[in-house]
Amino acid sequence: MIRSIFLAIIFCYLISCSRSDSHQAAASLPTARALKASLGHSSDKEKAQSFDAFVQAVSKEQMIAAADEDLQTQAARYFPDTTVATGYDMHASAVGTVDSFQILYYEYFDLYETWHNSYVGVFSPTGEALAVTKLWDISFEGNLSIQLLQNEILEVAYYDFFDRSTLQDRSVLPANQFYLPEYEKRNDRTEGYIYAYYRIDLDGQLQPLSGQTDISEGRLFPQASAKLLSEAELLQYPLASLELMGAELLAEHGHVFSSEHFKAHFAAEDWYHPLPQQIQIDSLLSDIETLNLKAIRRAEQAID
Repeated sequence: MIRSIFLAIIFCYLISCSRSDSHQAAASLPTARALKASLGHSSDKEKAQSFDAFVQAVSKEQMIAAADEDLQTQAARYFPDTTVATGYDMHASAVGTVDSFQILYYEYFDLYETWHNSYVGVFSPTGEALAVTKLWDISFEGNLSIQLLQNEILEVAYYDFFDRSTLQDRSVLPANQFYLPEYEKRNDRTEGYIYAYYRIDLDGQLQPLSGQTDISEGRLFPQASAKLLSEAELLQYPLASLELMGAELLAEHGHVFSSEHFKAHFAAEDWYHPLPQQIQIDSLLSDIETLNLKAIRRAEQAID
């Protein structure tokens, strides 16, 4: 899905927690109104059948016109009131399931304006909205990809053309986002990816996964601190590259190496600043880095 990262990191951002009002659907979920009185007297089996039929319908149609009163009414039944935009076209699709939870992506938009209202939500088997997060809007030149990884982690990958001056303003990036450049432009725009990750817990809540807030320029494998790497992707590297990738991830946090090879290698890097040996480097790793380091070690064992 995602092309290989060719250039070193320019910078990345990690800003305010995802509970910010501008990035999290307002009001507690589910609300009494969101559950809708029309389903109040139905059995759980009937509710589940109705919701499943809705999921199948929107996944089949993909594009739901504002004039499609039936599906628009059903959408208003299941989606929290604060996220519903009456009178606009809608795109919706099923992302997948985690345990008994259904993950849905939906978006209200105007074909003639650069206006989008995009959300990803976790729903119970009977259609109750357990957690809904507003996504960052992308341009018509961009692309948004949402997928489930490891059957429990939700990846939201934005690919777009970003205004450099805009990216310098942390407030414009949503919570838990990490920027990786793909190509540098000569003008004021740059092309790249922005990633966000969420773990879906046992209560159906979206728990943001942390990433490294300040990835050093000059790293050979900056993606190891910003995006989850699959084992299939890692197995494409030779063993020496995997070992360097893991060591570089630790060196980012000041790990002191016993290996003379890595001591000499990172001593030549301006960004490497070793910490006192008594500091536990593992405690400094982000969620993304911790998961990637484990995956790198598994790939090393598989190749060795």
